[in-house]
Amino acid sequence: MTQLIILGNGFDIQSGLASKYIEFYRHRIKEVFGMDFQIGTNELDEESRRKLKILYPVDHDNPSLLNMTKFNMENKDMNLTFWDLVMIFKTDKELDMNWCNIEAHIEVVTKEILVECNLKKEYRDRSNISLFTHFTEYSRDLTAVNSNNWGNILVSDAVKSQEKGIDNYTLFMGIINNINDDSYRDTYLDEFLLHELNRYEIAFKEYINEQVSKNEKNYNSLALNLLEKIYVENEDIRILNFNYTLNNHNQIKGSKIIGKTNIHGSVSDDVIFGVDHNRVESDSIVYPFTKTFRKLVQDIKDEESILNKDIRYLIFYGHSLGEADYSYFQSIFDYLNIYESEIYLKFYFTNYISNLKSALCIKRRISESVQKLLHAYGNSMDNSAKGKNLIHKLLLENRVQILEVDRR
Repeated sequence: MTQLIILGNGFDIQSGLASKYIEFYRHRIKEVFGMDFQIGTNELDEESRRKLKILYPVDHDNPSLLNMTKFNMENKDMNLTFWDLVMIFKTDKELDMNWCNIEAHIEVVTKEILVECNLKKEYRDRSNISLFTHFTEYSRDLTAVNSNNWGNILVSDAVKSQEKGIDNYTLFMGIINNINDDSYRDTYLDEFLLHELNRYEIAFKEYINEQVSKNEKNYNSLALNLLEKIYVENEDIRILNFNYTLNNHNQIKGSKIIGKTNIHGSVSDDVIFGVDHNRVESDSIVYPFTKTFRKLVQDIKDEESILNKDIRYLIFYGHSLGEADYSYFQSIFDYLNIYESEIYLKFYFTNYISNLKSALCIKRRISESVQKLLHAYGNSMDNSAKGKNLIHKLLLENRVQILEVDRR
């Protein structure tokens, strides 16, 4: 018998790695772009907003996005991407706990740009739309709507207030095209978004590599220590890693690690950000932005499957159990037939605040996530009666547990 350990970002965080997306975002703003935030917030301070100095020079008689050639930017070589602008100018960050979910933004942005463009009558019957076409058509709309209301606009102000009727994402595309010397002019919209996403993923990959190299010895030690607390003794181990870091361990005490994979890529190859494929129709123009499709077209090494019928324990640590990854878990549950088979589910958590009240709160939150996951899986089962009593069956047979492990 073997065990499958499923690791989420909480594992790397608990192993001392600054791998939260918000940490990457703040690092990028401060260390890469040389800007700063308003005290106690994730909003740019006034000086930083002025530092961008991205001007949109428009003649009200010819408000064409194709004429954006006079931006005043202090540093055109700072590797700014379209997705940086999406995150920087996301409004009301302090009111939205989910504002830094990059994959949620990918879904919203691609659907708004690609799907909405396909619905416009002037784009109908065109399978692909270039930035040139989009800018030209969009500029005509601006002429009709805002012909008497244009002048030089500071982007940070325009995006914040939208008083000028500017479409944020179109403006961001124009900025990036300008920074890159009009190289995207004839690029299709979907190709532009994907290429910019690749650049953003490379930046994230470099950031994670930097964080690991800063304290690699300590990170590896803490990671091994944590694995030792959650694994089942005397059972060989397979690891399904939702993180981008590599697990360099081959053994945990007396148990061999006989298989491991990074499901969304790793720092040694390509990092993948994307949308859950269950939220997109397979024939949609947005489907190439799903994690499933992007994994499919990725150059995959010849690796043995992480799944095997000899798996008896499914051990989770540090994963949010969010809906975006339900398809992975449901596939695993189907493969192992968790309803009929003697499969044990163990969900581990760490009380990172270290008091009894917080431990109870964390356990309650994880219990709710586990319940939602198992309920969703039950609803997907062919036998609806079995699906409804799945959680009861697992509890009666003592096959599902939520367990706390020590911080260190």
